[in-house]
Amino acid sequence: MISSKLHILLILFLSLHTLVLPETPATIIIDPSNDTDSKDNLLHSTTDLSTNILTVPEYTISIVQSVTIPDRTMKSGDQVIATIKVKDDKGLTYKLNSGDVGGYQLTNLLRVNKTNYTAVFVITEGGNDYLENEDIPVSNLVLYNRNYTGIIWNKLIVQGNDLLDANTPAIIKLSALSGGKQKIGSTINLLLTTDESGYFFEDNSNVNNISFSDTSITVMDSGKGNYPITYKVEEGDESVASGAMPIRIILRDRAGNTCNPYTSLSPNDISIDALRPVITRAFINSTDEDVTAGEKVEITVIADYQGYSVSPLTRVNNVSVMNSNLIFSDTGNGLYQFVYTVAVDEGIVSAGNLAISIILVDSYGNESLKFTSLDPNNVTINTSKPSAAISGTTAICTGDSARLTISFGGMAPWKVELSDGSTTRVISNILDAEWQFFVDPVSTTTYIIV
Repeated sequence: MISSKLHILLILFLSLHTLVLPETPATIIIDPSNDTDSKDNLLHSTTDLSTNILTVPEYTISIVQSVTIPDRTMKSGDQVIATIKVKDDKGLTYKLNSGDVGGYQLTNLLRVNKTNYTAVFVITEGGNDYLENEDIPVSNLVLYNRNYTGIIWNKLIVQGNDLLDANTPAIIKLSALSGGKQKIGSTINLLLTTDESGYFFEDNSNVNNISFSDTSITVMDSGKGNYPITYKVEEGDESVASGAMPIRIILRDRAGNTCNPYTSLSPNDISIDALRPVITRAFINSTDEDVTAGEKVEITVIADYQGYSVSPLTRVNNVSVMNSNLIFSDTGNGLYQFVYTVAVDEGIVSAGNLAISIILVDSYGNESLKFTSLDPNNVTINTSKPSAAISGTTAICTGDSARLTISFGGMAPWKVELSDGSTTRVISNILDAEWQFFVDPVSTTTYIIV
């Protein structure tokens, strides 16, 4: 109580420091009696005055001593824990008034012990980016408790590995540089345009459902956000109708941010056929088994589809289909016919040994594998006329024998008629190209092949 009989001069001396009131500032209540002049009552009251206690908090001090974050890569969506070292709170827990790290607001201040606290910030898409060699600013960080309010903390976090990337890769467009029909072995060129270089392609990215981890897909980073992509079509890849090649591109940056799958390819007329024609059988359907020059051999080929053409590498008896005496035709329903007219001097073929090499081609240019298996047959080809020449001993003594040799040309077996001027001898089924025999004339004799 303050005696009312004393002249009181109440003077509040304020520190030169800024006065910051706690959450519930102290108040002074003055209850004057009967006098409306409050100033007079305060200084000249003749009654006792009632008052409470006026609590004046300490001046503002430095609470935050350091702020650190994990020295590692951070990406969009990550929640990062910041460790805040503080002045001893003496059991009075600090609260967070404000603060951000790199432009990301701090929240959820938690007390670890009297000198260590943690807070978190979330890296939001589109926020600030910081390279590893860039310092990350802590801004406007203020802590307080009932007794203290901290001085604003504005300092840098200096570390060497804290890449912070808040922006996922952005794909601008995917352009088709190739066009038209594409076959086995074709290379399709595409160009991906993005917002920047340095991106990686996720393995589950694909062109025509072929993963980017496959060797048939190659990518280059040519700078300025441009990525040329090449896709080499391999046998068995999915067929594609014109302009309908499926695409799925997912990019990843160094921080691990990945974009949503990009599935749009610029308008194009790319189509793909990666299946070869398949030949299943070839057989001779002509009836003549002993074929000579001017006669025909007809061969039927069975394949999986109709509409194929023939490769110029196709041959029958080593005669090219480009020659006029080997004619190819598509007879429909997957059946194809070759008509081979035997020409003079096209060799001799023994029974069952006619050689073929058939290659069919589809409309995309895919070639079948070389087909060489002709059904068993007895067809022979003889384009050389039979010939015979006789030679041997021309002089012998009386009573001796002379050995004569007949050399044959053409195709076995041979049949020869041998005359000595008076009689003719017929010799049949000769298989050897040279046939020898002995004669013992009693006088000079001339032997002639008739």
